[in-house]
Amino acid sequence: MMNGINLSGISRSLILTEDMPANDPGSTTFVQALQRLRHLSQQDCQGNWHHCRGDVPLERVLAQGAGWPVAELNGRQHIAWGRGQQVLWLYQQIVVPEHLQGYVLGGLTLRLALTWWAEDAQIFVDGVRVRCGDLFDYFTRFCLAEQGVPGTAYTLAVR
Repeated sequence: MMNGINLSGISRSLILTEDMPANDPGSTTFVQALQRLRHLSQQDCQGNWHHCRGDVPLERVLAQGAGWPVAELNGRQHIAWGRGQQVLWLYQQIVVPEHLQGYVLGGLTLRLALTWWAEDAQIFVDGVRVRCGDLFDYFTRFCLAEQGVPGTAYTLAVR
């Protein structure tokens, strides 16, 4: 078994159509509409995580994280590492774009959704721990900004 992390936005593992019959024409329309809304309102940031193995201080993560190599994604588009209480730091800076899929983001609420499979996960935004979890508390969704401002940068670190 591998530890893993999927930090790509509102989860692809959420199956909203599970109880719909496969031959129901409404289910196809619903799925298409849902996929379109997700495409318009979400930005995948999974492939942008820099990583460092080992238990280093948060200050070092914030100072050097951008220079670390980008984490490799497995076939499921997850960042995986060997089991056995190994510490992995992930670092990423997200800058709020002016537009997403042609829509202005200024003034909109910005949320970050994270999912992990780890014994201990700690999430930091701009150097402040905002969430933590473990194998049984393995996802979070929280507000980065009530009213997003284009050009604003958020430094994310996950241990």
